[in-house]
Amino acid sequence: MDYYEEARKKDLETMGECEITVDMTQKQDRNLRLLAYEVGYENPEDLLSDMIRDLTGWGENTGYTDGMDRWYEKTYKNQRLQNYFRHYLYENCDMDRLNEMIQTPEEFEVEYQWYLKESRNSLTDSRERCLELVKEIYEAGGYE
Repeated sequence: MDYYEEARKKDLETMGECEITVDMTQKQDRNLRLLAYEVGYENPEDLLSDMIRDLTGWGENTGYTDGMDRWYEKTYKNQRLQNYFRHYLYENCDMDRLNEMIQTPEEFEVEYQWYLKESRNSLTDSRERCLELVKEIYEAGGYE
């Protein structure tokens, strides 16, 4: 079994451990159910689950990940280009690192400079906003 297959198998063992609740109107719920039933799903959760697998590229249940990639790119391209600091922190810093950045201004500055370098100094959040964001995420206990 190759690395990808092994990693996928291990990840599938965590199925159901992560849950997201979505607020919808009654009309949205009805229309989502209609879409799911129309293509043979027993419930809208299964439709959304397949969409999430395709969107994240981890599961590729339908075989149409390119469609989800195109939708994401078209819908969020401009936002993605801004290279938000929240994304940078989520990708690169754990809670201990956030605490270090709060306690030691030099540590924040090091991370902020890496963020600027990664974003090529374009469309970045201000230094003040980035520090506020570090504190907000840390005080909230994480990224959720």
